[in-house]
Amino acid sequence: MAQIDKRQPDWHACTASEIVEQAEQILGSGGAADLVRVLGDLPEPARCREVLLVQADAARMSGDTTLARRLFARVADLAPTDAALAWRRAALHYSQAEYAEAIAACEAIAPLAAEAAPALQVEESRRWAVLASARFMLGEGKAAARDAARALALGRAADDDRALATAHLAMALTATGARRENHLAAGLQAAGRAGDLVLEARVLLNQADSLLARADFTRAAEVGRRALETAERACPPGTLVCALNTVGEALVGLGRWDEARSCFERSLGVSRRCGLARTAGALHGLAEIERQCERSESSRAAYEEVVSLARDTGEQQVLVPALARLAALLGDGPEPTTRALRLAQEAEAIAEPEFAVLPAVVLGGLSLSTGEPESARSWARVAVERARSLQHQAPLAEALELSARVAAALGERDAASAALEEALEIWVRGGASVAAERVRRALAELDEAGIRIRVLGAFEVLVDGDPVPVAAWRSRQARLLLKLLVARRGRPWSRGELCELLWPDDDPKRTGHRLSVLISAVRAVLDPDKEGPTDQYVVADLAGLRLDCSRLEIDLETFLRDADRAAALAEARDEEGARRVLSELTETYRGEAFEDEPYEQWAQAVREEVRAVWLRSLRLTANLSGRRGDIDHAVTCLVRILSADGYDESTHRTLVKLLVRAGRHGEARRAHERWVQAMRAIEATPPPVLGVLISC
Repeated sequence: MAQIDKRQPDWHACTASEIVEQAEQILGSGGAADLVRVLGDLPEPARCREVLLVQADAARMSGDTTLARRLFARVADLAPTDAALAWRRAALHYSQAEYAEAIAACEAIAPLAAEAAPALQVEESRRWAVLASARFMLGEGKAAARDAARALALGRAADDDRALATAHLAMALTATGARRENHLAAGLQAAGRAGDLVLEARVLLNQADSLLARADFTRAAEVGRRALETAERACPPGTLVCALNTVGEALVGLGRWDEARSCFERSLGVSRRCGLARTAGALHGLAEIERQCERSESSRAAYEEVVSLARDTGEQQVLVPALARLAALLGDGPEPTTRALRLAQEAEAIAEPEFAVLPAVVLGGLSLSTGEPESARSWARVAVERARSLQHQAPLAEALELSARVAAALGERDAASAALEEALEIWVRGGASVAAERVRRALAELDEAGIRIRVLGAFEVLVDGDPVPVAAWRSRQARLLLKLLVARRGRPWSRGELCELLWPDDDPKRTGHRLSVLISAVRAVLDPDKEGPTDQYVVADLAGLRLDCSRLEIDLETFLRDADRAAALAEARDEEGARRVLSELTETYRGEAFEDEPYEQWAQAVREEVRAVWLRSLRLTANLSGRRGDIDHAVTCLVRILSADGYDESTHRTLVKLLVRAGRHGEARRAHERWVQAMRAIEATPPPVLGVLISC
């Protein structure tokens, strides 16, 4: 602020008038402390209600809560409370995590008349925005959404950028997905037009919070640091605390625990120095670091403190996850405690939809620990559905990890693997290296345990990572029976069909008993220690004989599932995700299906399906690699397609054009010659001459 010339006889009147007029601009640019000082120098006659209101708001934003409370009380004594006083007083309560008091302050006046002047509409808009934010913090989602809509309507009617920015922030709190992002984008634009750094920092913090929910920890850290830089320069202590906590959360997700700890400890220091009742968030962050570092005792103690503090403030966004995490820590043993279940149920009971994924995950984990896998499965489904509906990726990944644990416990290896693969994709995409490594370990354990059947390339069965020796099969027919069951992909064969395929020239009356012997041999191979029910893998019922593919890891099923997943990701324009899945697909594909049974009719349909899917996946990989500029990989894929189908005209054309565009004319000429020869061999229309293709 400019220096005040006190030599002028009416300096105080001019100063008071100018400051009241420019107060919003000064506060928005970080001048709160200067305003408190300058207005405090005014003589008492110049300290009218408007001046006191500005000074009180400046004291609030500079972190002097004692002075702010005293000045707000004086303003209230001078005239009845209006919207301008109500929302500023409520904002002070909000900064102290006194959300019920903030609501009471906002509701202390009657709603504004519809025909009110724009200046009054601005103040009324901000009152509804603060009211919506306080309701949201207490878990009153529907009421918060209603109040935020009122704030936005008034802000638009007044055409005021600060009111619009604040209203869009309130709307974003109660929205999800694209609607939330749109409100934040609109809020950031309005704050920029107003030149209000404080509002800009608040919008950036909400954007960082959205990125945290999407498990995009790298970008969340970047956006959070932008907000932190602004908060350090211009914002009240409460905003600085939020910025430090947000950056800390992002760093926890990235596994950079020392840096995260520094942010949380600094946040605690600011809160305690300024008398802010905002320590629960930072303590929650420190507790989470202890949990992720697997220091159970210190983590439990820290979460106990967080729960106690959050109960006092009513902060649902802290209380719900703290209750759930504490329940999980207490239940992390062979005999989960009654208190663990009670805390998890409390979290589930009070959680608004925004925070309801983690309680379901923890309840599912507790059910699994107490030997109730079906209950655990139910909770896992609930958690996944909630996370998908919110489009929250980090909670979704945790829900998928629970789903994998449940599926593994029920012997459903394919389902467990699919859930872990999706969770891994989320963690890797967001830069969450620690979580990604945890999932990779779970996948490795899944691979080493259980049964894997390979029919792409050479036939092989592995039990707990070890190949089944030939002697364990007792006969070649037992191996053939398992191949037949795999080829059917979970659908039943009738006993008569199997006997005809296994012993085509024998009397059906004699082969029924032989089939029963083979079934026993296959079951003994798959479950040598007889740990599960007789029909857990090979199911015999009135429909016939079938394989329960959900309980086995079969490379054929994995290959086809991953190919569909890659195609879906590419269709959704997630090219990075598609490339990652296609890379895994390449590792799974070891050759044609049942290549050691090249002439058997029963294998033909599956072999053709795998071949078609493999070629389609190679085309997709070539396309994605070409768009990325990885010409070598694209060329390799196209050559592999032509080695499988030398008469694929479209692939010949794509390969030649790709080589021409890359300036590799010698390779293009040789590829063109192979194209000509292939078309000539099948008497098809010859391709255009190479010069035409080059000119195109």
